[in-house]
Amino acid sequence: MTLPVESDSVSVSQTVHDQRYLLKVASLYALFSTLWIFVSDELLALVVHDPITASRISILKGWLFIGITTTLLYHLINRFLRTAQAQDAELRNIVETLRRAEKDLRTLIDGLPIAVATSTLEVNGRITFINEHSIRTFGYTLEDIPTVADWAVRAYPDPAYRTEVFTLWDAAVARAIAAQGRVETMEFRVTCKDGEVRDTLFSAVVLEN
Repeated sequence: MTLPVESDSVSVSQTVHDQRYLLKVASLYALFSTLWIFVSDELLALVVHDPITASRISILKGWLFIGITTTLLYHLINRFLRTAQAQDAELRNIVETLRRAEKDLRTLIDGLPIAVATSTLEVNGRITFINEHSIRTFGYTLEDIPTVADWAVRAYPDPAYRTEVFTLWDAAVARAIAAQGRVETMEFRVTCKDGEVRDTLFSAVVLEN
């Protein structure tokens, strides 16, 4: 059993935020550069009329522009990095909290006095979790039955009965999916790993994910 962590959504959201911030920095740089070039050149032309003096001032103006923009970019990038580091730390804390919650939930379900398993709903459904009571009851580990098809063959070795079971079960699951609810309780004969046949009540809940 795993708890879904929406890392993809978080990554996409963070990427969009980063791109917007970088676009803002680039826009500020372009605006400042444009204003500096046009305004400073116009002021220089109005105040200084000697070409040699104007040339020297223009060189100084260029160095001043480099100094100002370098300082500006340094502070903007430093702010971006600090924000990114804080967000990364927060995300790591969230992921760690979810992992601890998953571990606690697994321990809780393992200790239940009933058999519990989870599986996916695709055509070749994967069994993703089996609790300890299920292993003790039927004898099958996750390595024995990694898919629903493996469970079907082992738990219902008679082909005719297997077909009967899954015809009823698949129809019940389809109704539960349509109603976003529980699969009604059904009773089937399960062949355990040691050959013993157990009459077993089955029920299920269809989860959104």
